[in-house]
Amino acid sequence: MGVEEVEVKNQNYTEGIGIDLGVKDLAIVSSGQKFKNINKSSKVRKLEKDLKDYNVSCLKNMS
Repeated sequence: MGVEEVEVKNQNYTEGIGIDLGVKDLAIVSSGQKFKNINKSSKVRKLEKDLKDYNVSCLKNMS
């Protein structure tokens, strides 16, 4: 019984994209374009703090 092996060669790709995910910037693509992390903006932080304060006040009112 014979086994035939077929070698598959990878083609050289000339087009592609690289994406770096981070904390400061949400993503940086291989072209250098940066996407800001909106979770680090002052507006989102303020809204999160307001939500936390609201939840705490609701819990105090329930007891």
